[in-house]
Amino acid sequence: MKTGGTRRNLFQSIFFTLLSRIIGFFRTMVETMLLGLSLFADGYQASFRLTNFFREVFGEGALGGVFTPMYQEIEEEEGQESARQFFWCVFLTFSVLGLIFSTLIFVFSEEILTTWLKDFQVEQSKKAVEYTKIMAPYLWFIAMASCCMLLHQIQGRFIFSSIHPVLFSVSVILFGYFGGQEDQGLNLSYGVLTGGFAQFLALFLTAKSGLPKFEKIKEHFHHLARLLRHLVPVFFALVVQRLNRLVDLYFASALPFGTVAALAYSVILINVPLGILAVASNNVFYPVISKLKAQKNIQGLNEQIESAVLFLLRISLPFWMVALLYHQEAVQTLFLTIPKLLGFETKLTLDGAKLLSECLLYYLIPLPVMILLPLYVRLFHAHWKTRIPALISAIAVVINIVLNLLLVERMAHKGIALASSMTVLFSFAIYSILLNAHGIYTPTFRVLKQLLIRFGLLISTSAIFHILVHQNAVVEVFLWCFVYFCLEYLVQWYFSTDKRQ
Repeated sequence: MKTGGTRRNLFQSIFFTLLSRIIGFFRTMVETMLLGLSLFADGYQASFRLTNFFREVFGEGALGGVFTPMYQEIEEEEGQESARQFFWCVFLTFSVLGLIFSTLIFVFSEEILTTWLKDFQVEQSKKAVEYTKIMAPYLWFIAMASCCMLLHQIQGRFIFSSIHPVLFSVSVILFGYFGGQEDQGLNLSYGVLTGGFAQFLALFLTAKSGLPKFEKIKEHFHHLARLLRHLVPVFFALVVQRLNRLVDLYFASALPFGTVAALAYSVILINVPLGILAVASNNVFYPVISKLKAQKNIQGLNEQIESAVLFLLRISLPFWMVALLYHQEAVQTLFLTIPKLLGFETKLTLDGAKLLSECLLYYLIPLPVMILLPLYVRLFHAHWKTRIPALISAIAVVINIVLNLLLVERMAHKGIALASSMTVLFSFAIYSILLNAHGIYTPTFRVLKQLLIRFGLLISTSAIFHILVHQNAVVEVFLWCFVYFCLEYLVQWYFSTDKRQ
């Protein structure tokens, strides 16, 4: 893919992902207004985390790392029609597996939830089971939707693959406000179910997949067997990686009402920049990287990786600093001030907002690293070294559990978030070392130089504002960004001049 095409697709993906995340965040505001940080919120978030956990590991999260490079190889070696029949082979397989998993969650929801959140009170557990049974088919819909979304990305069509979560968010919002049940958790759960179906329908109907030819699909069973073989360690890695979130909620279930919901909403807030930057950029970069790997274009591959790393660092570092400096103001503005200005009644209290902002602060510590990690994991996938991320993820879960045992008693909810952040930093260090050891990626001096300069810009800009500027938070953020990006422009100009010389 040409540089101009990559850049256009990148900004297209980011724009539509940003739009979907904004609406998704409005969905989160609606959830907090309707449920507050109550036992109903804990039950709803527990059931949604459970179904979303299986969605992440069973949907595009696991499948994308293996399906994309394999599709690119088949298309390169056997032609486009053969690759499309391979898509149908995978789609039918995952539709069956998704149905099986959805059924298992529906049937065994009570056993799963009572084992996982053993410290939930009876009413919390009852609500979580009730909501989970409604949401269970969501996993089936999203497993099929994920296959279609990956095909959109491979074809360089990023509008529907980036914006389809809007359908999900709108469904939850509408059911929340206009649902017929007095229990708002039930209304929101029906919104989750309907939103999953709407996502599948939109992606399926717009995918340029051709028609399935069953006699041709059989010819791809050996490719399917190879995909599943490589998918097992990827699946395992994502399972244990997402277990860290379930571990957080496990420890939080023994803390006061609202802690589970506060941690869950903090993760949702973190997922806004992760979705806009990490997910949107990987949707564009990874198919390009897989294509270059299939073509054995080593020089182009290295240049593309460095371009991706520099882009993610350039965007994530200032966002991270602003979030650290103004996390408390952000929570109060988004969850208290804005709903009040719009005339909505919210059940979130000042104490609840304080609890939420404290969780958010400790989750924010490794944000730039969290944005780079998906790219690092995908680099191993593109080189068919899928067992390495699985091993690192397994070790990370053990470390997270140990850190929670050490920190929760001393720091309560803040200890849970800090344990997760320390685990992310450890994982990133190991990935960096192993990428270098396997000759996949080593940061060049240019990358390290830009990183050090940008850290210097962040620290100096923040110090100046702390000493000289005392305005309201919105004005300060605007001025901070203006000054920083002016200095950033000078840095970019310096590096472009240095490169020409």
